[in-house]
Amino acid sequence: MASLEDGVIYRIISPHYRGVLELNERTKAVSVQDFTASSLQLWKATKSGAYWRLENVSTGFYLGAHLQTTVSNTSPVIGTQTKFRWKVEPAGVSKFPTALKEVHSVLLTIPFLSHGLDALEEQSYPGPPAIFWKLGTPNLADNQKWLFDPSQIVFSTPLDSPDDRNFSDVEPVLPLAHGKVYKIVNAQSRTVAHLEDDSGEVRGYRYNEGRNQLWEAVCEDESEPYLWSFKCILNELYLGLHGDRANKGTLIAGSPNSFTWRLVVNPLDGNLVEFYAPYSGLSMNLDGNKKAPGTVMELWSPHRARFWKFEEVEIKDRSQPLWLKDTPGAGTTQ
Repeated sequence: MASLEDGVIYRIISPHYRGVLELNERTKAVSVQDFTASSLQLWKATKSGAYWRLENVSTGFYLGAHLQTTVSNTSPVIGTQTKFRWKVEPAGVSKFPTALKEVHSVLLTIPFLSHGLDALEEQSYPGPPAIFWKLGTPNLADNQKWLFDPSQIVFSTPLDSPDDRNFSDVEPVLPLAHGKVYKIVNAQSRTVAHLEDDSGEVRGYRYNEGRNQLWEAVCEDESEPYLWSFKCILNELYLGLHGDRANKGTLIAGSPNSFTWRLVVNPLDGNLVEFYAPYSGLSMNLDGNKKAPGTVMELWSPHRARFWKFEEVEIKDRSQPLWLKDTPGAGTTQ
């Protein structure tokens, strides 16, 4: 992923923040945002001599700075009509602090200058602004490394030629489908979201094939492809919150009312997602990613490493009793 190809469209990923570069169409500001299907997150790489231009496919503006700008530390990186050129060079294979795997990253610098593309450190996420900074001062930081990924750009209509691409037709990249039944698996512990019968809370347990561990995915509004609710097929309670407030430490529980989660796809692995309570800035957390049965699940400040995955389970007949004869081990909670 470290080398670019002329004419290819990419998402530019910050492995440090686990987000992608997005152009604000109104202000032309560039920042690191959650991974979505927006064409404002797509950049066409064009070879220009020994360097590269990065053109936003939605607006036609280029990633960079106005020609009359004198670049210094913290100068903003913007969308500009100037055909700005970048020097792209490998940063090596790096292990990022919250990454689940090694990735090949690159540095983007201004030709003949030491300033390059940086995502402002110590900012809340999403939204850290893209800035220029002297790379490697004092040391090369993870927020100065970038990954170009072309692999997950999918168009919902067939293309007769590359010129037929309508970027309003870019499909959201989600590892689930409406109406399917899944176990919700913590990527680190491999335990699943388990609805307890006595407490009504949802906690982490190993998978035992019980229907209290199976959730139907519900997309209630196709115009909001990243908003989903999850209904337990045992009793039709929804994956929700204990109480009526989304606060830090609020327990995850079964709810008779639909609760909508905002799913954020990990741009380094499209099979992994984070669950956010909308507008709260809090994500669903398995305490310490522990494997112990009954581990608390709660809302907590985002860590960009609390990932979940959906593993589909085929249910032949939902009218059958809770525990089917062909599901050995069902009923245990260890």
